Amino acid sequence: MRKFLALFTENWRLKVFSLLISVALFYLVRSDKDAEGTLVVEVEYVNAPQEQVLLNELIPSVKLNIRGPWTGVRRLDGDTWSRKLVVDLSRVKADRYDLDSTMFQLPKGIRVTAITPQYLPIRMEQRMSRVVPVTIKVENNRNFLLTETSVEPAKIRLTGPKSAVLGFSSITLPPYVLEEDGTKEFTVPLPELPTNVEVSPKIKEFRVRIVAEKAIASRQFSRLAVAVRGYRGKVSLEPKTVDVVVEGPRKSLAALGAGQLAPVVELPAKPSERDFLAPVSLSRMPPEFHVRVIPAQVRVRLVP
Repeated sequence: MRKFLALFTENWRLKVFSLLISVALFYLVRSDKDAEGTLVVEVEYVNAPQEQVLLNELIPSVKLNIRGPWTGVRRLDGDTWSRKLVVDLSRVKADRYDLDSTMFQLPKGIRVTAITPQYLPIRMEQRMSRVVPVTIKVENNRNFLLTETSVEPAKIRLTGPKSAVLGFSSITLPPYVLEEDGTKEFTVPLPELPTNVEVSPKIKEFRVRIVAEKAIASRQFSRLAVAVRGYRGKVSLEPKTVDVVVEGPRKSLAALGAGQLAPVVELPAKPSERDFLAPVSLSRMPPEFHVRVIPAQVRVRLVP
């Protein structure tokens, strides 16, 4: 046991001194050899042009493959470099910012052997602002007449990349199916737009108002005198007046007056009979209406 302890206690000063020399020689020899490692460098983007809009996500950091003395590489391997790579966006003229080893102020003796990625994609486009209308398509139903369609706000301003903004001549809301008459008021969400396009005013939905009425209505005009055309002699009509039922658009029908209706019997210049039935027609009826004459025929008697 004493012999074993003597290995560590006899001449211990000399032994410690020898160990220190060995360690120093190890580091001295090791530091002379090249080693490889990696280093992360964060990227800081400054001076973004106000008249330009970024079209892509910016890369936050790059990875460097480094080579140099073992002691220097050992201190840096796998860490994030204390100095950031500063990119001045106001000086970027193309769609990419190329990287090279001279951009990184690394310690003396440390070399950059590779950069990942080799460049930073920076796509920018001119900022544009444009006012566009907001529209909604109403899928009509022939049984109803659309009388009013309004959207609030009726116009909005789009601001963003020129190519994106020019892609919108208007904001079109989802179509509305007209199924009944009356007034309908509801809200419609703002359609999805590109993330780099801003809307002013900042809204999330539109207010829509739609008013419709039944497309077809009917109206009766009573006791309209029947006129005779074509025959110059005297005639007797039985009956002398007729009723007219008119069907058509409600608004147009409301504006129709009895003076616009002219029941008439068309006779030949020389009738072959002296007592006969003749159909009654309307000579000045607007084409948008459908009419029914009651009775449809009158008895005509020639008077000597």
